[in-house]
Amino acid sequence: SLIKQQGGALPEREVAEYGRQVCAMLTRLADHNPTLIHGAISPETLIISHDKNQVSLLHLPLFTPQTIHNDSGPTGYLAPEQVRGEIYTASDIYSLSATLHHAITGYDPHERLAFFYPPARRLNPVVTPQMEAILVQGLRLSISQRFPHPAAMEKALSDLLTSYPPVSTLPITHSNPALYM
Repeated sequence: SLIKQQGGALPEREVAEYGRQVCAMLTRLADHNPTLIHGAISPETLIISHDKNQVSLLHLPLFTPQTIHNDSGPTGYLAPEQVRGEIYTASDIYSLSATLHHAITGYDPHERLAFFYPPARRLNPVVTPQMEAILVQGLRLSISQRFPHPAAMEKALSDLLTSYPPVSTLPITHSNPALYM
């Protein structure tokens, strides 16, 4: 609903933070013994808090690498191997990247060719090259070319977040007394 409210694209900083938080959750699942895989990440399985500071994952089918069901999620967000009946930790990375790509560009994978994601900056010129590189790596068709673990994607998103200029806590208005001190 946030994507619809915004008119197609959410601010990059918010998307990067949501992605970082989901990667932290996926890291815990991947490090579980046995490894657990969400298997259904999409905009429909992410809930954003009212203050827009926290994201939660819903619908936790929690597959192990040996199990999969064909109805595990919206197909526009599923990794190619998952569509073929295989699932890995890298499948969640792909699905998360597809979801972040949708959030930052407004490009809905249900309405386009399967497994085709145009460069984010072509669809939304304000996307930074760093964010585009993260999405490109997460959306690679080959598992071996994606992030090797959710923690690696989490680190890339954390590094991106620290590269942004600080957010001013004071609104810039003429009625702000702090401006007159």
